[in-house]
Amino acid sequence: MIILLVFVLSFSCHAQIFSLESLLRSELTSYNKVLDQPNKYKLQVIYTQINRDKNNEPSFKEFKVHEYKNYIYPASVIKLPVSLVALLKLQELKEKGVGLYTTMVTDSGYYCQKRTTIDSADLPSIGNYISKMLLVSDNSACSRTYEFVGCDHLHKKLEELGYENIRITNRLDGACPGDTAKITPPVYFVNEKKDTVYKQPLTLADYKKTHPIENSKVGKKPKGEKDFAKHNYFELHDLHDMMRRIIFSQHLKGDDKLGLTEE
Repeated sequence: MIILLVFVLSFSCHAQIFSLESLLRSELTSYNKVLDQPNKYKLQVIYTQINRDKNNEPSFKEFKVHEYKNYIYPASVIKLPVSLVALLKLQELKEKGVGLYTTMVTDSGYYCQKRTTIDSADLPSIGNYISKMLLVSDNSACSRTYEFVGCDHLHKKLEELGYENIRITNRLDGACPGDTAKITPPVYFVNEKKDTVYKQPLTLADYKKTHPIENSKVGKKPKGEKDFAKHNYFELHDLHDMMRRIIFSQHLKGDDKLGLTEE
């Protein structure tokens, strides 16, 4: 499956009038096969034109091509909302002495959980994990961060931010069945003196949300068909919106702001 996400920064003060599909065909000539068969390749494109006024304040105009409604597996892009909610949760724990690079020890206690006291050459921390997720798409870093965030807290916070349709019940640990992500192990944060400043107990999620798409089967029957009903789900529109709200955070107001500090 092929997904094209286009996020182009335009600094002109006046909106251009153009056909997005014509633009794609003129600029992505090697993708004509995909552009000619958008349903077969499940093609989606979202383009946001950013216009700035005399004070350099941005305004946004959105264009879409082939907004496909069927299931698309989001793969590693779920690391963005996991990272976002982890940062928001850290802000809530700041008064307890927990920060981006406070050492985080992940315990074990249930099938498929991994005790983690060191992360490569560094001490494990949410800051290091997020860097590894976003720079080299590290799955283990995603699993440990997901265990800190927790299944219920993750979906509750995403709903509060306006993302009711995101489903992340697989923490991207290939050796673990999907349902094990609903049970997160004990997590400890320790200071430089090795004293525990915050302890999060083993948690069993109460998650019962249904899949937002009725038909999440992909592939040809009978052997090639796969049902993604219990897999992660992240709409392209939500991904695009989340990127915009992160990148332009300082320009947004009210509920549109994500609540992240500059740090």
